[in-house]
Amino acid sequence: MVDHSYLANKALWDDYFFSSIAPHLVDVYDRDQKITAEELARRVFFGTEQFPNRRIVPYHEGLTGTSLGDLFGDDDAALERAEVMASHLLVKGPFNVNSTSVDAWRALFSSLRGKAVATLGLEESLEPNGPIRPESSDGAMVSAASVANGEAYEGSPADPIEVEQWTSWRSLTDAEVNSLAEAMVRQVKARGPFLSLSEFVNRRLDGSDRELSVKGALQAALDDPDVSINEGFRGPVRSFSEEEVSRMNPAFPEALEGPVAYGSSAYVDQADILRSLGAQLTPRGDTFVIRAYGDSLDQNGAVRARAWCEAVVQRVPEYLEATGERADPAHRKQAELVSEANRNFGRRFRIVQFRWLSAEEV
Repeated sequence: MVDHSYLANKALWDDYFFSSIAPHLVDVYDRDQKITAEELARRVFFGTEQFPNRRIVPYHEGLTGTSLGDLFGDDDAALERAEVMASHLLVKGPFNVNSTSVDAWRALFSSLRGKAVATLGLEESLEPNGPIRPESSDGAMVSAASVANGEAYEGSPADPIEVEQWTSWRSLTDAEVNSLAEAMVRQVKARGPFLSLSEFVNRRLDGSDRELSVKGALQAALDDPDVSINEGFRGPVRSFSEEEVSRMNPAFPEALEGPVAYGSSAYVDQADILRSLGAQLTPRGDTFVIRAYGDSLDQNGAVRARAWCEAVVQRVPEYLEATGERADPAHRKQAELVSEANRNFGRRFRIVQFRWLSAEEV
């Protein structure tokens, strides 16, 4: 038996990323927007436009118009050129999934507040050119579909007949966001540290703890009894009974636990949240705050002066030795490095901010 979902998550979250540098092959809404992937890249790197994936931003170091053009073509070197292109891209505002700060998780989920959802009403959807309009709410937006058919929906209904739960999109309240952030921290402490994004998304292949083997960290947080986001879906009317499960004779009965209304637009699962936030998640950070202390002693060993400083440093794509005969390009894999300095110390850090601290700040 193969767990296709587990393997797909492993491949997609760890082995690929989607830059959104792709050709636009058709007109959109009767507007001429046909452009090549190269033209799209040039507009972003040397113009004022953004990538379709707004979380991906250009990193211009060492890139010229000529070298950018060399990255596009249809020959056998296309795969290597894709890796070169990746070394010129950064993620804007990445979030470390190993965070154990409730405030940090709350800020992440709250970033969906007021976001617009493309909406095509049920009646308008029957028209040949029904208008798609943006809809937003005061809460945090969670949508399972690219285009919703209704307005924002708050709460989780216990009655499966209610029509709006199948056509709308979910709006989370502040209380729901807060409880989810707290549950998320509990899951990180129980499962972490996550060494890759697929470890965060996937269930744990750990036979010693069945709780970790059923679902990923985010889904487990959503299913936490203290999180009311899906509370209405947990009743007996909306889940399999023990008798129904026994008749199915499943190899892994725990997989059938939980609500059966996963298709409801009002039900929130981890895929719905990852749809909006997945592009900014990372299992490790590249920006660090470093503090240092120094003092001056007299001939008797007494402290004459003290000083404290703080630096914010950021890891960048270039290796430490990026010029010279034994330089390694930024896209070169660790196992292929030529420079001994690069093998030992890896990529460069640049100082983003520096300041002296007073004793009261330490």
